[in-house]
Amino acid sequence: MDPYTILVVDDEKEIRDALEIYLRNEGLNVVHAADGLETIVILRK
Repeated sequence: MDPYTILVVDDEKEIRDALEIYLRNEGLNVVHAADGLETIVILRK
């Protein structure tokens, strides 16, 4: 089974990076965005 993909959205890079490390260690794929506009672009892909 493929791991789930989680979208992390936060304007603080340190928080995004920390969440990404934690989630990847739990076996999840992680995509991150810095703001709402970037989130919309990612979700449209």
